Amino acid sequence: MKLGPFDFNLEQVGGLNSLLLGIAFLVVVLAFHGYFMGVINQSYQNKSKRAIDQGLFLKAISLFFLSMLFLMFTHIAEIFLWSFGLMGMGIVPDLGQGLVFCGATYTTTTIGYATEPLPLGWKLIAVFIALSGIFNFAWSTSVMLEMLPNFRLARISRAKQKAP
Repeated sequence: MKLGPFDFNLEQVGGLNSLLLGIAFLVVVLAFHGYFMGVINQSYQNKSKRAIDQGLFLKAISLFFLSMLFLMFTHIAEIFLWSFGLMGMGIVPDLGQGLVFCGATYTTTTIGYATEPLPLGWKLIAVFIALSGIFNFAWSTSVMLEMLPNFRLARISRAKQKAP
């Protein structure tokens, strides 16, 4: 394919299979993330509001940190989703290599990989894994920011409650 002065050969970067699989998994992982962001945020908002209304400020504060753990577990689950997907397609030989590769790519580390497990024709998948990580971390950050008002209210209220 000719794109202006640049030659572009989709097969050189992974081919149509790699492109379609990457898009499909990206959509699945984003949907998974969106679902759990909604569940975690709604649960936190409801439970922390109830705890604050009842004067249980430490409980509301603890719920914030518990929610952070669930956000983290969501990202870990997504790395597993990518790994299982690559393993299921025969793109990586085992779950261990899949987890290391997908985890490093999802978190967009710049240290490189000890071994490059992706065979020729599937290199483009790494771009989709990195995109999912970038977007999902940003999304999680926005959820945390949404949770902060209740967290702050609980902290301030607890401090006032403890003051002599």
